[in-house]
Parts: sequence; C-alpha cells; structure tokens
Amino acid sequence: MTERNSDEAGPGRPSDGDYSVTVVDTQTDWEAVVALRMAVFVDEQGVPEELELDEHDADPLESSVDHLLVRDAGRDDADGDDADGGNADDDNRDGDDPPGDPVAVARLRAVDAEEYAGGGDYGDGGTSVGDAEDRAGDDEYRAGDAASDDGDGRVAKIERVAVARERRGEGWGARVMRAAEARARDRDLSAVVLHAQTRAAGFYEGLGYAVDDGVGTFDEDGIEHVRMRRTL
Repeated sequence: MTERNSDEAGPGRPSDGDYSVTVVDTQTDWEAVVALRMAVFVDEQGVPEELELDEHDADPLESSVDHLLVRDAGRDDADGDDADGGNADDDNRDGDDPPGDPVAVARLRAVDAEEYAGGGDYGDGGTSVGDAEDRAGDDEYRAGDAASDDGDGRVAKIERVAVARERRGEGWGARVMRAAEARARDRDLSAVVLHAQTRAAGFYEGLGYAVDDGVGTFDEDGIEHVRMRRTL
C-alpha cells in the first residue's frame, strides 16, 4: 500500500508529490527496510543485530505489524547504490514497488493499552513539522515504543524510526513520523506514547510530544530513553 504525501517546499526539502510512503507488502521493500535499520541502529549505534530484528519482524508481509518505508521519488536507487551500499538492479524490483531512494522507516504495531499506561500529560501537537525539522536537523532516532489508544484497550506502538545517514537534515524524520501517525489514525488510534532516545527528545517535542516525567529515564538496548506522549 503506497500513499503520496505533500509537504512545504523549501531548501533541501522535497516538494508536493516528490516522495512516497509505503506500508510494506513486497519483499523488495522489506529488504530496503532491513538494510536501512541495520545501517543506522547496528552499524552506527552499536545495537546488537539479534535485538534490532526481533519477533515482531517475523513474517513482515503477512503479520499485523506495519512497516513503513519512505522513498524520495526524486532519487531512484534502481541504477545506483542501495541503502547498504550495494548495487540495485531494475530486475530486482517488484512490479508494484514505487521508484525512489529509501530514506526513512518506522514500525507500528498494536498492543494492550495497559502495558503503556502512564501518568504524564499528552502534548497537543501544536508545533509545526517545519519547526521540528529546523530544530532537530532530522537525525536518526531509535523510537523504542510509541502507543496510541483506540478506545477498546488497544494501543499502537511506533518503533524503529530511522533516517538514512546521508539524508538527514532534509525533514525525513518528521515525514516518517507523520506517516506513522496517519497510519495510527487509519487504525482508529488517537493518542501516542513514544520511547525516545534522550538526545532526540527535542525533535519529538517539536512534533507535539511531551515527556512523561512520571516515568523518568530508562535503558533500552544500552541507550538512554524517555517516554513521551501526544494526542493525534
């Protein structure tokens, strides 16, 4: 499933129609997701490979877990380098896969709301995406968990948010987060909880999230995190 997205044009930012968001349903796109996650979390941040790919990545094309892939439609890797430095070929692309360079990914899955019950206030989402991009520089962010309550005891967790190293500072982090939130709304989920690396808290604040002070900082895979919340 692919959705076209628009955004305000500006220096280093794609204009309307220049990128696509796909809820992964082909092997080609899944391999692009894995390559980007491995490059960011394993190679750059030192997360063990066995922790980065977990049980929620099993059967990615058939499970209820959503893997989102953002492609820059203005750049096509079919005749150049792919996310892990290899060479992609037109013959390796599934017929329905949109063209474009994979630049950002995220994962969303539904869990029980009680698992992420907290005492913090929710942000109101009032700060613009553009402000967040300018403030954060669109670095890579391992979002350990994000949750949205759909009113019947289920929540959605947004995880594994990453931007390709060479494409940071162009707004892709905000775009993939907006796409994940839109997918949560499509699944009738209306509030989000996010486990963010502490250095990324300012980025998420720019997107309208508020730190849950009742939880404090905690360790995930050797990286310090905070819990953040916002309503959609």
